[in-house]
Amino acid sequence: MEEEEGLLESIKVGINFTYDPDAPLPEDLHALKQEFEPLDETMRTKHMYACAGLALYAAQCLEVNLRHLLILERKARGELLTLQELDDFDDHLSKKTQGNLLRRVQERVGIDEEGINLLEEALAARNTLAHRFFYDHASDCVSERGQREVVGILLGYINLFRLAEGLTECVNTALLKIVGVSEEHIDDLYKQMLDEARGTQSTLDEDVAGPSEG
Repeated sequence: MEEEEGLLESIKVGINFTYDPDAPLPEDLHALKQEFEPLDETMRTKHMYACAGLALYAAQCLEVNLRHLLILERKARGELLTLQELDDFDDHLSKKTQGNLLRRVQERVGIDEEGINLLEEALAARNTLAHRFFYDHASDCVSERGQREVVGILLGYINLFRLAEGLTECVNTALLKIVGVSEEHIDDLYKQMLDEARGTQSTLDEDVAGPSEG
């Protein structure tokens, strides 16, 4: 257990994530920004709301990663020994706000100040997006110039959420090694999930198509 404690405290080593809102967007987000320009009024509005959906999705991915981080941290410390305990704790965390999850992460995991600042920025952006974003930008949403600005802000949020998620993924990878789960095992599980999803989709497609004529 002492060795595990030492590993947990050293997780923060080598993690260096900083967010610069003025930095260029990643290629895929820049492409989304460029797609806005040639659109007509109706399609510009749809594009704006599609970007809002992507931002909410990215925020939820970050929230799930925070939950996974707390679960793995408890497991690494020798807690959550049974599947029932793990399921109960996951259910407990699912009822917590992202702010509450972040406070627990600060208490339990040795992430450095820069990393915590990044997570706090992401939390503030997530709360704005979920509770007041379109109220604050109501007047912007009715003009081409305003919609362009809104799209830029939303893409910046996505970039921020992804960066924060990347930080939590680094911590989760370190914790997985502590609990004895290899990257190869995770890859195998992912491939299994893909195969199952494709099998389910094939069945749905056959049901929609109906019986073939013979």
